[in-house]
Amino acid sequence: MLYEAINSTFYGLDTAIYRFFGGLQSIPMNKFAWFMTWFGGDQCFYVLMALSVILCLFKKTRKYGMSILFGLGIAWTVTNLGIKLIIQRPRPFVTLRETPFWGFYEQCHQFAAQGTSHQPSYEPSFSFPSGHTTNSFSYTTAFILAGATSYKTGTNKHRKWQYWLIPLPFLVGMSRIYIFVHYPTDVIFGMVNGIFWGTIGFLVANALYNTIEEQREKRQAARAGGPPRRRKKKGPVIASNSDPTMVRVGANKSYDYRKYQEEKASYERDRF
Repeated sequence: MLYEAINSTFYGLDTAIYRFFGGLQSIPMNKFAWFMTWFGGDQCFYVLMALSVILCLFKKTRKYGMSILFGLGIAWTVTNLGIKLIIQRPRPFVTLRETPFWGFYEQCHQFAAQGTSHQPSYEPSFSFPSGHTTNSFSYTTAFILAGATSYKTGTNKHRKWQYWLIPLPFLVGMSRIYIFVHYPTDVIFGMVNGIFWGTIGFLVANALYNTIEEQREKRQAARAGGPPRRRKKKGPVIASNSDPTMVRVGANKSYDYRKYQEEKASYERDRF
């Protein structure tokens, strides 16, 4: 199996990183780790997907909504319905039971829930790659690209505020190692996986957004280039065959009626 090759190849790296995080454990750190892990979980996933749909309804936020929708949606689908089912790597609390590292692992695994409202996690899903890490990196990458890049020109708009989100996915990934529910290599690959699919999602959203904007501009141009609308004339219109002065005075609806009568009288005197 593929996961057996991964376990044997990266056993030394995984256990070394686990020992490092085990040395950082404390009650305040436990609370912080469980707080950060929420930003990659299922609840956060549903909240962000609903929020991205709402953002798509407004033109000013549409590029952000579309980028998150495609970036997070593609990453979740490929990871959970593709990669995890292909690799089928069990969680560390399953495979490490038969190794000398089990005592240290289980002690840290149990302690990571102390001081919190959580219990030690024994999630039944496959371990590789970390879904929490993939999710957080995918939507962060898509959001940053949407804020930093113009959809029409592809140039940077120098909006630096979105870069403050960069630490978020890293903290999510480290929280999964800290509470000992993922191998460190699950998290490392989850980072790469999330960045890749977040970028792909942004590019798909970019292409779709450009297509929508081009179609909208074509419709506007077609309407602007059509025949002008006829405006209805207001006020009485004097027929030309009922008054010979129409040739000289005209039937302008805004023409002062008194002046019209004076012009008419002068015309008749000159004529007769």
